[in-house]
Parts: sequence; structure tokens; C-alpha cells
Amino acid sequence: MESEDELVAEHGFPAALESGLAVATISLIIASLLGGPLAKLLIERNHIVVPGTSPDNGELPPEADAAPIDKMGVMRAMLAVNVAVILGYLAHAWLTEATGVNLPLFVPCLIMGILLSNTVPLIFPRLHWPAHTAALELVSSYALSIFLAMSLMSMQLWTLAGSAAALFIIVAAQTVVAAAYIYFVVFPALGRDYQAAVLSGGFTGLSLGSTPTAIASMSAITRRYGPSPTAFVLLPLVSAFFVDIVNVGAISLFLRL
Repeated sequence: MESEDELVAEHGFPAALESGLAVATISLIIASLLGGPLAKLLIERNHIVVPGTSPDNGELPPEADAAPIDKMGVMRAMLAVNVAVILGYLAHAWLTEATGVNLPLFVPCLIMGILLSNTVPLIFPRLHWPAHTAALELVSSYALSIFLAMSLMSMQLWTLAGSAAALFIIVAAQTVVAAAYIYFVVFPALGRDYQAAVLSGGFTGLSLGSTPTAIASMSAITRRYGPSPTAFVLLPLVSAFFVDIVNVGAISLFLRL
């Protein structure tokens, strides 16, 4: 994928980084606000009975959100994240040197996290791997907040004065199209059940924001209504692996055009 300097030199787009950050940040905010309400609309309008809740009130039991968080749990979660990141760095370096494919760095890190979470508990059941724990969710929420804050703080909005109107129009059109596509295509195609509603909320975060936003949206939905483990396996695989591989070729193609 081409760097900012290459975009400036070859395509005459000096505000490439600022424009990208502006659109991405605005879209992240919209995705964070839209994912949960859209999933709620799908669940309530289609009268979906959520697993583990009462059909009468749709509420989770009071004790469902009482998972304890202690310092050892947080330290285990941070250790697991760092191990996944280190292995991701090594995998990224190997992929770049061996195949010449320059994937975004977070992709191999995320893949390593998925592999570790699905293999370590089976191989070392007494290791207390922190997958699906409140401590890991705390670390995840904190990291997402830092990501959003860094994106906002690094923006140079004054460079976008001439294209602000066009950017807002593009983001607004993308929001309308994405919401309609999710409501009329994605949700029916996935089966119109609770898992489809959770994935639809996550797809809102993915189509308008990023994988972390999608995970945050699905976490908020499942925290309110109930668990959907398969959704948390499917969406990261699609959004962080297949989509980014396609993006490398798609962005290069559009730049050439």
C-alpha cells in the first residue's frame, strides 16, 4: 500500500493523511452511535427472543454483569495482548520479507490473538488464559478509547477547510447507504435471528468505522441482551483478514485509475 509521501508525490494530494483521519474519525463516531440502536431496532421490530433472557421483558438477569475484575486478571490480559502483539510483529516481518505482501500491522497481531485464544486454553487448560473475561474487556475498552483519542488529537483540521463540505457529504451518503444495506440485505441474509442482529450491529461498525469499533458495538449489544460467541469469531476473521487483503489491491487499483 502506498505511503503518504508517495500519495503526495505521485497523486498531488498533500492532505491525504488529514483527509483520511478526518473521514475515519467522523465515521468511527457515527459507527459507535449507530451500531447499537440499529441492532436494537432489528431485535425489537422482528420480535427476536434473545438467548438467556425472558421474552416478557428482554432483560438479562441482574447478576449477569457482575464479573469481578482484579489486578491479576488485568495483568494476565495485558500479558496476553503483548504476547499476541509481539508474535504479530514477527509474523508481519516474515510476511513482508517472504511474500512481499504489506498487510496493515494490526492484521497479523489480531490473527495471533485469535490463534492464541483458540489454542492455548486447549493445550494449557490450567494457564488461566484471559479470553472472555471482564479484565480483557476492560483492557479492550481502554485501548479503543486511546485509539479514538489519538485519532482526534492527531488531526490537522485546518488543512481540510477547502474540502470539509465534500467530506461531510461523502460520510453522510456512506452512512445512509450502509444502514440501508445492513437493514435490508445483511440482516435477512444472515438469518434474521439474534446472531444476525449482533453481526449487523458489528457490520455497522465495520462498514463505517473499523474492526475495533465493530467489536465495541457487538460488546455493547451482547452486554445488554446476551452472549453471541460465534459473532465474535466470524466478524474479526472477515473484517481484519479478508477485507484488508482485498483493500490492498482495491486501493492500489483506484489510485492507478
